[in-house]
Amino acid sequence: MDNGDKIRLIGIDTPEVRDSEKLNSDADKSGQSKEVIKNLGKRATEFAKLNFEGKKVYMEKEPGEDKDRYGRLLRYLYLEDGRCINAILLEEGYAYVYDRFPFTKQTEFRNLFKEARENKKGLWAD
Repeated sequence: MDNGDKIRLIGIDTPEVRDSEKLNSDADKSGQSKEVIKNLGKRATEFAKLNFEGKKVYMEKEPGEDKDRYGRLLRYLYLEDGRCINAILLEEGYAYVYDRFPFTKQTEFRNLFKEARENKKGLWAD
């Protein structure tokens, strides 16, 4: 954010673009090489920049925790037209559902993720 705060989008996760423990974990879970995961992460980043960078958004907080363990604000982000960025990333196939912790839109997000994979959108394209 302009004020320096960092945001963690509730309910989604994208592939890593940097060497990290999460990259190692993603590679182990998926059976893909670290380079493939980094490239997928770059595609997700490019999609987000192209579609959302510089746009006015508003935030919605989930009941409960305000921040994650890294001090990032836990939020849903919405474009001015009311569309949820978290959901768009899932719907277009550029994110996974992150449901380690319960959240209000969990069922909706799982359905969006499933549909994107079945329709080979974004990261799931051939």
